[in-house]
Amino acid sequence: MPLAVAVLASCTSTVNGQPNPESSSSGPTTSASSNTGDPFAGLSTCVLVDQAVAGQGFPPSQPDPVIDPSRRQCGTKKPGFGNIGMELQAGQPYNTNLPANGTRTEGDISGRPSVQLQNTVSGEGGCDVVMEVKPNSRVIVLATLSTGTTAQACDFVGQVATKIERLLPKNN
Repeated sequence: MPLAVAVLASCTSTVNGQPNPESSSSGPTTSASSNTGDPFAGLSTCVLVDQAVAGQGFPPSQPDPVIDPSRRQCGTKKPGFGNIGMELQAGQPYNTNLPANGTRTEGDISGRPSVQLQNTVSGEGGCDVVMEVKPNSRVIVLATLSTGTTAQACDFVGQVATKIERLLPKNN
């Protein structure tokens, strides 16, 4: 079964004009470039996910092979537990163009503006957190549990989003 959290594929750069797929191995997770206008330049989606779930028994995260690699998505599935994934979206405000179904709650993750979405993108029993990354960008962290409630999925995705937030470029 493919990883189906609306999760994720990514390329980190180009080599000789060709996309260079992102690796899930350890590497730089900071240093956003102000030259490109992309706050995620220099970040590895898979490395961020792997660091956020380290020690919890998840296999290394991978880009979803059916998702367009330019979408900068990555995710992992722990058998018997569920999926966790993330997408970096440059140029997309955190609180716009979100699903109309489900429950939407405005809040923050460690002071960073966010929106929690229950039973929307990830479906019933799923929970997503969309965090602001200035200027005008966002990170979406998605979770769906194999068993458990939506509240448990939201608790889990909130914990993961808090770990990811610490690795993101700071909002100024």
